[in-house]
Amino acid sequence: EFAAIEALRNTGVRTIGRFVWEQFASEHAEPAKRAFEVIYSLTECERERYAKLGISSPRVPWGIHPELLAYAQVRPTTPDDLRLFYPAGFLSKRKPVPQVLRAFRRVPGDRARLVVKGQVERKQDLLDRGARRDPRVEVVLEDLPTDEHLRLFASADVCIAPSRWEGLGLHLYESMALGLPVITNDNPPMNEVIRDGENGLLVRGRRRGRARSGIPAYVPSVRDLASAMRRTLDPALREELAAGAREARERLRWDRTVAAYGNLVQP
Repeated sequence: EFAAIEALRNTGVRTIGRFVWEQFASEHAEPAKRAFEVIYSLTECERERYAKLGISSPRVPWGIHPELLAYAQVRPTTPDDLRLFYPAGFLSKRKPVPQVLRAFRRVPGDRARLVVKGQVERKQDLLDRGARRDPRVEVVLEDLPTDEHLRLFASADVCIAPSRWEGLGLHLYESMALGLPVITNDNPPMNEVIRDGENGLLVRGRRRGRARSGIPAYVPSVRDLASAMRRTLDPALREELAAGAREARERLRWDRTVAAYGNLVQP
């Protein structure tokens, strides 16, 4: 609807907007610039990509909404176990589900658990095979109410969040709100939120193809992913990384997000 928005702008209406960079292709740049007075970014990699497309894009740093912090009081129901939570969303091409399942099978012991939380029945066969091959894997595909989902999330010890690419990665911010360390691949925007050895563990991501918009796609190293999972069997390391996640709340304060939006709309 670029033409309609451009028509509004031509009447004097201020037009400010944002695109999910993973869906914004180079051919969108020129009509978007004509339609919008300001196209802003939520991540640094998004801002840098737009600069290459000739778009000057101010940064609004996304943060942790205050309502999420209440769920940080939820504690794992089985404190002696290692409970890994994988927010797999719609199980799209963005999510490296096979690599996560293969890596988890390399984690020893009966105390480790992996909860795969999806929202659709797509790839049900793949998940069923993974659960059959490893009884420690639990698959939850029901679209839960927000409160129930966040309580399930908060009952974990570690968030497993590798991704071939991300638009923003809300689960990264939710993890910091909940005080959960994150294991993800060392690629943007994931590594803009997660810092290796501070609030999580970053693993290698091998470049493999592109998303439809043209941004690079990555596949996490199964070996490195499994190694990171095994490291979190250590309660002392988990607590150190969890403390880092809690400390990350300061740089991800919601009032900074609100202030940045305020600056955008100032005439």
